[in-house]
Amino acid sequence: NVASGAETTTITGNVTISNGDNSFNVVQNSGLTTGHACTINITGNFTFSGGITNLSSMTGVLTATVTGAVSISGGTLIAKGDVGVGTVNFNSTYTQTAGSFFLHNHPTTLTANVTTVNVQGNFSQTGTGIINFDNVATSSATNVLNLFGATYTVGGTASMTHALAGTGTVFGDLHFARTGTTTFSRTATTHSIQQVKQYV
Repeated sequence: NVASGAETTTITGNVTISNGDNSFNVVQNSGLTTGHACTINITGNFTFSGGITNLSSMTGVLTATVTGAVSISGGTLIAKGDVGVGTVNFNSTYTQTAGSFFLHNHPTTLTANVTTVNVQGNFSQTGTGIINFDNVATSSATNVLNLFGATYTVGGTASMTHALAGTGTVFGDLHFARTGTTTFSRTATTHSIQQVKQYV
């Protein structure tokens, strides 16, 4: 949608993306200035295995909700590609074995607007999967990943990171937000978390 009005996309059922360069809310670096609020609702499972998909490419507030399970096994999934508050609700499980998931990603544009991802179900990040809270070194936003599930599993050479890992002053926040017990499993010593603060 390249118009300037608010955009709402509702998909009833499952969504599978395996290729392509896909954008909601205009197209990043297109020269258009019609960024707008973007709401995405997927009522089934979301399976992502390839290509690039940007849930909100340009300026504007993002609200995205996936009711079913989320599975990432390749490609690059981006929540926010420019300025604007982002809220992504994964209301079931999150499983990642490869590919990259960025909370904020842009070649140059910094942001002070926070993107928050909420995972209500069990969380698993193994294989070679990457979660990057922000790739822009000059952003000031502290982006947040909230985990509410009963199990947390990490392994392989998967990683969670942020721009200027090891030297930066801005961090991503990983919150273990469940009321009660979360079962932790680290299946390999090679999983890494850098430039991300963990809160229990």
